[in-house]
Amino acid sequence: PANCSGTAVTTLEPACATYTIPADACNSTLHVRPRIVPVDASCNNPTLAARSYTITCPIATLSGGGIACAGSSVPLTIDFDNYTGNPSFTIEYTINDVAQIPIVTTDDPYTLQADAAGEYALTNVQVSSNCTADIQGVAMVQINAAPAIDLSGTVEVCPGLIAEVPFVRTEGTLPLFVTYTIDAGAPQVVEVFTDQLNIPTEGLSSGDYLLTISAVIDDNNCAGVATGQATLRIRTPEMCRPPCEEPIVINLEGIAASKNCATRPIDLSGALISGSAGQAL
Repeated sequence: PANCSGTAVTTLEPACATYTIPADACNSTLHVRPRIVPVDASCNNPTLAARSYTITCPIATLSGGGIACAGSSVPLTIDFDNYTGNPSFTIEYTINDVAQIPIVTTDDPYTLQADAAGEYALTNVQVSSNCTADIQGVAMVQINAAPAIDLSGTVEVCPGLIAEVPFVRTEGTLPLFVTYTIDAGAPQVVEVFTDQLNIPTEGLSSGDYLLTISAVIDDNNCAGVATGQATLRIRTPEMCRPPCEEPIVINLEGIAASKNCATRPIDLSGALISGSAGQAL
């Protein structure tokens, strides 16, 4: 029905009937005024005292977001307002529009530890199972994969040079900080911009050494898993001499001068040989 001013009204019958406030009435005003039965058709009813009630609904607000490494989480906050007492809250939410298991809590605010990447959004929040809260806010979460590298094989290098030792990277973002040891030596940290370790060999004598990696941190500051060992082989100085490129001159009357180059079989074809007559070669 409508009152005399033409405004829509709701009539409660009987006098003690219950009126259910619709959900879209949040943050509005409810006016209640007694009426006389029967209604005077002339609208000359006595003016009765009216009561007004401001309708406030609970509010649930999601906030936060950020970046974490795999195995960690980003804390998201759900704040509740406009309620009384100590109710419980039933929280329904999605990650990238996929519904998740509802959460029941009495905490205000509630901290949601987000360990999956995506957009988090509230879909429904019930306060003590009989009141629906207004919901607002979204949160973005990024989870970076932890780096993973593995080392194996054998690398040979001449004394004093940099050994380039390749490894296999299955996860992680370059550059990396890799911790390694040579035999039972102290741990060393090297920054690498490609999938290989650059190991200085100055001070190492010829022989085999065991290179072990034990830790890795990538450009996202995520700690990961470093596994495996490789053999670092330091060659002898003789193995590292350059081959002789000059023509070999043999003077049978003199003493042959030693060459500072790698030992190799002597091919006399094209060699210049001089000496006195009758000397045997």
